[in-house]
Amino acid sequence: MNTCPICYENKPLITAHHSCQFCEECLFTWLKVLSQHNKKINADSTATCPTEGCEFWGSFRSLSSNLSEAHKVELNDIYFRNYVLHKSDILQCPNSSCGYAGFMIPFHFGCHAPFECKNCGYQWMPPLARGSTDSVWQRFSTFIVKEFTSKRCPSCHTYIERIGGCDTITCAACGKSFPWLMVVSRGWFTLFLCVVIPSFALVCHNYRGMIDTSENSWIATMGVWALHIVLVNLWLYLLMRYVVVYGELINRYVLHRKKRVIAGFAGTALPIGSLVGLACLMPGYFGYWRLIAFIEGCLALIIVLTLASLWVGTFLDQWNGKGRKRLRKERHVRIDEQSLVMDGSDE
Repeated sequence: MNTCPICYENKPLITAHHSCQFCEECLFTWLKVLSQHNKKINADSTATCPTEGCEFWGSFRSLSSNLSEAHKVELNDIYFRNYVLHKSDILQCPNSSCGYAGFMIPFHFGCHAPFECKNCGYQWMPPLARGSTDSVWQRFSTFIVKEFTSKRCPSCHTYIERIGGCDTITCAACGKSFPWLMVVSRGWFTLFLCVVIPSFALVCHNYRGMIDTSENSWIATMGVWALHIVLVNLWLYLLMRYVVVYGELINRYVLHRKKRVIAGFAGTALPIGSLVGLACLMPGYFGYWRLIAFIEGCLALIIVLTLASLWVGTFLDQWNGKGRKRLRKERHVRIDEQSLVMDGSDE
C-alpha cells in the first residue's frame, strides 16, 4: 500500500510507465477525461503522464495496459463513440439509454423521413441526412471567413484560430504540434497570388510611363510616391516573415553550428536578389526607398523617444513619491525620539 500522487490516499498502485505509479481509479479517470474531451482520440492516440513535470508521452493503449478489464471495456466504448462521432457515414442513436449505431448510405442524404433505431425504436431526424439549411451565400461567406481568419493543421487539416500564446500550436483534434508561422493562411496566400502579383506585374510594365508622366503632373507624382510607400512596407513585412520562417527551418533541420552559419549566409541571397530584381524592373527605386525609410525611421524614433520619456516620467514620479514617503517616515521617527527624550528629562 503506497500513497497515490494524485489523490494522496493509501491504495494499491499500478505502473503507468517506467517509474510513475498511480492508483487504478485516478489513472482511469485521467484517461477517461482526456478521451472524452477530445472526440478524435482512440487507443493509438498519445497522452501525457498525469505527473506534473513528467515529459513522457505514450499511447492510451500502453498507459491503460495495467487497468482492470472493466475499465478497459469502458475506455474502448469511449473510443468507439469518438469514432462514431467523427465518421459521417455512421449514425449513433441519440437516446442516452441506447448505444446502438448504424451505417448511413448515400441514398439517405436529402431524405426527410425520420430515422428509427432498430434497437430501441427511437425516431429522430439527423441534420446530416436532411442537409444544411444555410443558403449557398451563407456557406460561401463562412468558408471565406475561415480561410482568412484561421489556418489549417498540417496533419488533420482542422481549422485553428490563434488568439494568443506562443508560436508553437498543438492541434486539439490530432495532438500534433507545429509552428504557427510555418503554416500559410490559404486565403491570404490565394489573394497574394491572384491580386498582388498580377497588380505588381502591371505596375512594373507601366512604371516607366508613370515616371515620365510624374514630371508634368503632381497627381502622378503622388501616385508614384504612394506606390513606393506600399512597396517598402510590403517588402519589409515579407522580409521579417522570411527571417522568422527561415530561422525556424534552420533550427529544426540544421544541427551543426558551421552548417547553420553557411545556411544563414545562403539565406541572404533571396532578399538581395529581390532588390537586384527590383532595380531591373523599377530603375531608380532606391532613391524613393531611401527617403521613405529615412522618414519612417524618424517617425519611429520620435514615437520611441516619446514613449520612453513618458515611461521615465512615470518612473521618476513613483520614485519621488517613495522618497517623500521615506522622508515623512524618518521625520515622524525623529519627532517620536525627541518626544521620548523630553519625557525622560521631565521624569
